[in-house]
Amino acid sequence: MDCPEPSGTETLNDQDGGTKRHRSSRTAGKRSGRHFLSDWFSEDKKCSSKGEDEFAVKEKLLLSKLIEANLNNTGVSGNSGNSELQKNAIPGFGQLKVRHSNPLQDNGMEMNRVEVTTQMLEDNAGLINSRTLLLTDIPPYTSLPAILSRIGGGPLQRIDLLKRHNWETLSEPHSWNQPIDWQQSVLKLQFDSHENAIIFYEHSRTNAFIVNGCHLLTLWMPDKCTPDPEKKGQDEIDKEILNLMAEPENARRVLVLKQPVPNKKRTAGRKHFSYPDPLANYSSDFDIEEVVGDFSRFGKIVEVTPVISRKLCFGIQFFDIVSAMDAKHNIEGDVEDQDELKLEIARKYGGWYVWYGKDPTDKPILA
Repeated sequence: MDCPEPSGTETLNDQDGGTKRHRSSRTAGKRSGRHFLSDWFSEDKKCSSKGEDEFAVKEKLLLSKLIEANLNNTGVSGNSGNSELQKNAIPGFGQLKVRHSNPLQDNGMEMNRVEVTTQMLEDNAGLINSRTLLLTDIPPYTSLPAILSRIGGGPLQRIDLLKRHNWETLSEPHSWNQPIDWQQSVLKLQFDSHENAIIFYEHSRTNAFIVNGCHLLTLWMPDKCTPDPEKKGQDEIDKEILNLMAEPENARRVLVLKQPVPNKKRTAGRKHFSYPDPLANYSSDFDIEEVVGDFSRFGKIVEVTPVISRKLCFGIQFFDIVSAMDAKHNIEGDVEDQDELKLEIARKYGGWYVWYGKDPTDKPILA
């Protein structure tokens, strides 16, 4: 007795045994794209009654759409500001040869970054031992701490904001909580060693170096653009600073200050929770703007951040190591012949513990 075929099915004849198989129309309607393409390019479709002409038209249409989609995914628009910077010559240094290419467009250069970087430095005599890099094409409203958080390879001796058109240091005072006009400015980075600068430069040429969704342009720059007769001893000063960055001083651009919370109430019978009590740890007389005003006398400040601790603790990131060293020695009373303002700051923060914190750029770069 033959069973009735279920509704909504289609009958398929098996080529071997001639038996009947049933397949749901709903299942047949949900075939994947892979099956669709395989059926499209199968020999049976080519030899169908519709003819080979229709198949050829569909094949060309599909290939053209695939090529168009591939080009849209890999196409990269160039930055108009790159040519402007590369045309500028550094005063007193002559023409600086800049070799920069998009890694998506030049896989050969990307596969041999170390050899390309070494050859480029050999071609420019002033860059052989350079520790200085220049970051440009920075998107608007990007904060300086956000940029430094994406930099790695080693600690920085100093950072500077330069004018975009002539690479001179900006003379305007920097406000730590105000946006920077990156249309008129570029960022100068001076590492502690030439090797660490190369590590970050190679990383910056990859697509892994992204700030606020944009890939920044990195250029080499000589440590000294123009010889200054008034600073003949600058080389000796730089060597001394680099020595202080090593043990036992381990000087950094970041200072951390800590002291017990003043007038903190302690309750012996009160249950201690895992999260600190905000009322017990609140410091009503602590003013962050006052702290910035005090330490701005030693140098420009990048940011002031809280530090997780059981005591009142915060960190200050300066533009250069000299400013951090000056502030630390001033608080510890290791400096003679200070002016009245700095002596007042030394008395004000004399009860605080102070030490060098870790530079946010002092972290390894994962390949």
